[in-house]
Amino acid sequence: MVSLREAGIDPNCWYGVARSTELGDRPLAVELWGRSVVIYRQNDGAIAAMDDCCPHRFVKLSDGVVVDGAIECPYHGWQFNGDGGYKTIPYLAPNQRLPSCRIPTYPVREQDGFIWLYPVANVDPDTLPPPMPIPEWDHLNYIASVATVDCPGHFSFLIENLMDMYHGHLHDDNQAWANPR
Repeated sequence: MVSLREAGIDPNCWYGVARSTELGDRPLAVELWGRSVVIYRQNDGAIAAMDDCCPHRFVKLSDGVVVDGAIECPYHGWQFNGDGGYKTIPYLAPNQRLPSCRIPTYPVREQDGFIWLYPVANVDPDTLPPPMPIPEWDHLNYIASVATVDCPGHFSFLIENLMDMYHGHLHDDNQAWANPR
């Protein structure tokens, strides 16, 4: 039996990995439970997600650029489509074929101002339920914030701490709703 404090994330869930506003015209590196993934916008605005590693020289694709809807490796300029396959290798002769290997890709969706990643490689996204909606996010009376927390502890400790709204004693009663004096 695995202890809760040793359990990994549930791979059969959608995870918010970035705000939509964080993804511009350059690739964005994200990490989810030790897995390095690159996300980028294709020509049609759809987001692609794949392992952040060129299979040729293992360079981070997130250090590259997006060219005509494909991600280009900064090392040799190899380009990959959103499905993880090769688009072009710039110096390949016309009589040479593109390699047949593919970069593992991940289902990714943009919803409610977030980019959601399903951390199982090469799954058909049409077979998955959508991420849980957050319709309140843009509502006038809904107050929320997003923060990145880099904590060298198991995620369950953070959940317990953040959900314990009444542990103000630990912080000398300095809570967000406390008197500003």
